[in-house]
Amino acid sequence: MVGRTTSVGGCGVVTTHHVRGYSPDGIEVVRWSDPRWAKLGLSHRRVGWWTARGYLRTTDRLWKGSGSPRFWPVDEIEVAARMVELIGVGLTAGAAAVLARADVDLDPLFAIARKAGL
Repeated sequence: MVGRTTSVGGCGVVTTHHVRGYSPDGIEVVRWSDPRWAKLGLSHRRVGWWTARGYLRTTDRLWKGSGSPRFWPVDEIEVAARMVELIGVGLTAGAAAVLARADVDLDPLFAIARKAGL
């Protein structure tokens, strides 16, 4: 974990200056400043927009509303990575979000996209 934690309900919880930590439920979480978002080519605005649209899910039970810090389960980075790939082959962000969470083999879709030169 980066930085210190404060105790909330007996569990460590990240504060606004942390990059990653754990939610009160014990779920590993990351902030938008985690470098893995940038490696996907995603800005904090894009991550925020996808979150506002419901494409990415946060663990923000303690912090609500605009201007509040956002924390995502670390698994959401994988969802975002799949979304980036799917958008790259021509899907909309909404369709990519649905397929990124689906338990389906997407290799045939990527094979078709490669054949089409996408």
